[in-house]
Amino acid sequence: MNASNRFVRISPYKLRRVADVIRGRNVNEAIAICRHMNSGAAPVFEKLLKSALANAASNDLDGVLDLDSLIVGEVQVNQGPTLKRIRYKAKGMFGRIRKMTSRILVCLAEPTAAGTEE
Repeated sequence: MNASNRFVRISPYKLRRVADVIRGRNVNEAIAICRHMNSGAAPVFEKLLKSALANAASNDLDGVLDLDSLIVGEVQVNQGPTLKRIRYKAKGMFGRIRKMTSRILVCLAEPTAAGTEE
């Protein structure tokens, strides 16, 4: 019930703001939040949550898993490789431009009896 995305061309700082909002929520509620959030990182998470939900459905061969009750258990946003570019400046100098990339991991969990995440 995991889904991951690597080499996302958004900085980890911007992605973590969205990750903190959806962590611990119901999957359908988290998808709705991402759909209405005004952030460039929100569509990335929406697509990743749908992928994790599809993975959970395909791995559930017995049909015992209730897909509507799944919650977003763990969301990791780590820094990926940085693309280094240069921009030319005055007097023959140049400045470095660092284009950040990210790695995202989303794990879905079943709600426990106490109502907390696993």
